[in-house]
Amino acid sequence: MPLYTSTTNTRGLQPDDFGPLVVQPTIDQAVAAKVSRVVTTSASSFRIPVVTADASAAWVAEGDEITPSDPTLAESLSRRRRSAD
Repeated sequence: MPLYTSTTNTRGLQPDDFGPLVVQPTIDQAVAAKVSRVVTTSASSFRIPVVTADASAAWVAEGDEITPSDPTLAESLSRRRRSAD
């Protein structure tokens, strides 16, 4: 068996071509994927806004001043990690 080859068409040997064939049908059927949002990014971290407390609501009498309130916001930082053997 030769160690070198002159062929330039090696697409069939690359695992990226076969990954979606197996992974995509699994993701399409997964409950977690149906109720979530997939975000593709090349950044090393991803910031997710989180509402920690909603704005308040109350009944007020006619003519009384309505006191405005704002929700409390925070941020969740998700960093890409890699798992390897």
